Amino acid sequence: MATVKPSVDAVLGTTVSEPTTNLRKLVLAAQVETDFTRRFALLDTARRQAAAVLDLRLLRAVLLLIGRDYRIDDLQEYVTDLDRLRQAGKATEQHVAVAKAALETVNDAVARRRFDVATKLLNIAASAATVAKDQTVAKAITARRAVLSQENRDYLAYRRAMQTLQQRGDDPTASLAVGRFSVLSSAIGTLGCHS
Repeated sequence: MATVKPSVDAVLGTTVSEPTTNLRKLVLAAQVETDFTRRFALLDTARRQAAAVLDLRLLRAVLLLIGRDYRIDDLQEYVTDLDRLRQAGKATEQHVAVAKAALETVNDAVARRRFDVATKLLNIAASAATVAKDQTVAKAITARRAVLSQENRDYLAYRRAMQTLQQRGDDPTASLAVGRFSVLSSAIGTLGCHS
């Protein structure tokens, strides 16, 4: 670990007056770092510091990089970090930020068919919004939970239809169900919304 510190220090410098700017520099340094171990150390440092200053968008971006390069489940890691921040949060603003970040990430989890993670994200968001007493976010969470439930049912119906088609390739009902789900999923992804 001692071999990584000079690289981290070189990127962060001695000033910490602008933590977000320094974090972005750290992420940029990680992206050009050729040594796999040093790159991970830079990204992990950026992850911890982004969480410490509550820059949740940068935290998400760092986890996407870590997930891509090191085959780590970035969604699950984000859930872990958000839950840790929710539990440690003392300020209302922190709870609101965690609730909004978790809610924003639900669509990504659904797009990846990770309904378990989407449910965890909604639970974290609901808990944080309750502590913050933010009714606007709480209402959005309730609405998203209802939509998630329908998306999960639709996906399970699609999976059953796919199994039917593998056994009987000419089943018209299963073909219709698969086609409907595929078209809706494609349209939802293109529009960036969820039905």
